[in-house]
Amino acid sequence: MATIAGVVYADGATDRHSEPVEALDVTLNYGKIRYVSDSYTIPAADELGTSALINFFKIPKGARVIEMKVTAPVDGGSPATGQLDIGWLDSVEVDSTGTVLEAADADGFFTGAQADFGNGALARLAMAASRPGYRKKFAAEVQVQAACIEASTSSSSAAILLEAWMVVE
Repeated sequence: MATIAGVVYADGATDRHSEPVEALDVTLNYGKIRYVSDSYTIPAADELGTSALINFFKIPKGARVIEMKVTAPVDGGSPATGQLDIGWLDSVEVDSTGTVLEAADADGFFTGAQADFGNGALARLAMAASRPGYRKKFAAEVQVQAACIEASTSSSSAAILLEAWMVVE
């Protein structure tokens, strides 16, 4: 049987008698986990239309998002509708050519089909491992934004909660 090695072993981190040639990325091993949450309460006499944009927290430069969860109320209207694309905007920071360091991805964390609170309440729905934002290390600070792609009908006075766990430092 062949002996194979994981990334950490291959990078030399497990060899206590020699220094690794290259420092390991702390967002992959032994980094500090940070938790951030933000919420938006839908006004009592309102609903979210398809032009609604909700700005949540910012992801700092160098952070690696390891988990994100969304909680949203059951829409309750008839017909029951309400979907959110959740992703990030272009970074403000640019490189020497004027190109943004992080390009926007409107549904990088959740697609509307995933964050569909029209079909029932979302109770801490976790980001799918197939999303581009999963385990992504951000080269620049980005604004997290939710875009309502299917109008809600009657979720008034209920909160949409977005939570993220990221590794920094």
